[in-house]
Amino acid sequence: RFTAQASSENDFETWLKDAKKINQDLSLGSYERLAEPSLHNPVAIYSATESNLYNKIVMKFMDPAHHEAEHQHDSAHFDYEDQP
Repeated sequence: RFTAQASSENDFETWLKDAKKINQDLSLGSYERLAEPSLHNPVAIYSATESNLYNKIVMKFMDPAHHEAEHQHDSAHFDYEDQP
């Protein structure tokens, strides 16, 4: 459960610019820590994600054996999205 906050487009663009300056990447390991049950966590903002992270998470539940093999051989590579 979370609270959503609405903002103007200008405020959102300012937030987005500030968020891109944050030097924190979302990896499979950090995602797994976030996915654990918890309460009252501070807001976390990530400027990049590990390459193919979404598919790795989905495959973890579809084919656990495949996920383990991929995780052992995958290097920590991050995708940085260039947006205007």
